[in-house]
Amino acid sequence: MAVTTRKTTKIVFLGAGSAAFGLSMYRDLFTTTELAGSTLTLVDTNPAALDRMTALARLLTP
Repeated sequence: MAVTTRKTTKIVFLGAGSAAFGLSMYRDLFTTTELAGSTLTLVDTNPAALDRMTALARLLTP
């Protein structure tokens, strides 16, 4: 009996509060089928910007 396991990918997005960079990154991440099921961690030094982009990522998550 063959057992298959799927490796989970963890993606850490440094500078996630950047709207210009973030929007295209989210689009690419959420439309790449090979990354389905991955864990996305957002990091930024600006808490307000990070909160905005976190909310956007949650809205865009399929």
